[in-house]
Amino acid sequence: MGKEGSGTMKEEMMGTFHESLKQAAEKSRLRYEQLDDFYKDRANAKKFTITTYELKEVLDWQTEHNKTCPYYDDGTKVVSPGGAIGGRMTYSFTPTGIGVAVTVSCACGAKENITDYGSW
Repeated sequence: MGKEGSGTMKEEMMGTFHESLKQAAEKSRLRYEQLDDFYKDRANAKKFTITTYELKEVLDWQTEHNKTCPYYDDGTKVVSPGGAIGGRMTYSFTPTGIGVAVTVSCACGAKENITDYGSW
């Protein structure tokens, strides 16, 4: 009778152990999902877009600004003042309580607010 009783006890212990492992694996999976969601939210929070209106505004402004900007390179300068990768323009996004304000700045110091207030 000793062998039969110990077999059942062993099976119960193994069953409990397997159940504990399953629960731990499920908790781990849920934590990974939470972390994944957290990092997706953080990545999305850093994404800003411009509307079609804002794109038109910035292109119009750049066209006019290029006529007087000392950093503008039409391809005829030996060394481009805007840098090898064209980093002359900086887009700044300022989240507010009702929308995102968008400003474009040139390396020469000129700035233009291109915010599409109609999209707020």
